[in-house]
Amino acid sequence: MKEYQIEQFPKNKKVKNLSSDQKEIREKNKKIKQKTQICNKCLIEQPLCEFYIRDESKDLRRKSCRDCQLKRMEVVEIGKIRFSKKILEKGFRRCTICKEIKHIEAYTNNKKYYGGKSPACYECTYDNYQKFWIKQKEEIGLFYIKQYGLRKGINKFTKKIIANLKLEIEESRKPKYFLDGLEFKTSTDFAKYIKKQYGHPTNQTLGRIYNGKSEEDCKLTEFEMRCKRTKGKVKVTDTITGEVFIFNNSKDDKLIKMFSKSAIIKGIKTGEKTRVTKLSKYKNPCIISRISLT
Repeated sequence: MKEYQIEQFPKNKKVKNLSSDQKEIREKNKKIKQKTQICNKCLIEQPLCEFYIRDESKDLRRKSCRDCQLKRMEVVEIGKIRFSKKILEKGFRRCTICKEIKHIEAYTNNKKYYGGKSPACYECTYDNYQKFWIKQKEEIGLFYIKQYGLRKGINKFTKKIIANLKLEIEESRKPKYFLDGLEFKTSTDFAKYIKKQYGHPTNQTLGRIYNGKSEEDCKLTEFEMRCKRTKGKVKVTDTITGEVFIFNNSKDDKLIKMFSKSAIIKGIKTGEKTRVTKLSKYKNPCIISRISLT
């Protein structure tokens, strides 16, 4: 029989075109797939699944078994990996945070981890996120700044943008309301103090702040506010002729003959010119303002 070497035949050559001698050589050189392997550490023959893959393309396994590999990496609880697989087959998983065994439905889906489920249960994950978010909010961390920027429509973050956003957050956290020697960062905190100290409803205080009233005004009762609005002389300036009219208060009969009550209140409050319509009593636009308050 003529001797041949396996290197003579290219891998892509069809088997049916080979001679009988060539086929025989190929059969002898064919690699037999092993089903078991002996560990070079513990010298125990075990199935191939007990050996980590070294090269997936060539189907090569490591020489030492999984347990020996884990011992070499100083893993204390080697049986924990096998235990987790067994309970996962039954529909359970052990939480990595609270260490309790819970049903698989108590875990969120995550393809990155074994079994397609997250290693920590939903409750522990939520608690950790809350603690992380509170810490980020207090310290104005990078994650909190980026979330703040995303809410404002910013998608790209540079060092300059992050620094500007941080300054903006710090400015917004500075006290905005001052009363009785105290400082308040938000209108809600200020309204709660007014309710506790003066007994006024929080909605009333928030409404006054929205309408541009001062902190001292928020201390007053509704009766005191009404009295304050009627006190003080009213100045009416004709924007066309430049003529000026002075009235004792906003309820002066002469003033009411010139403008409606709603126009007077709106003019004093906003400082805008009065509108001239067919129903207007005074035919020129005027600016209504209060001269002094007592």
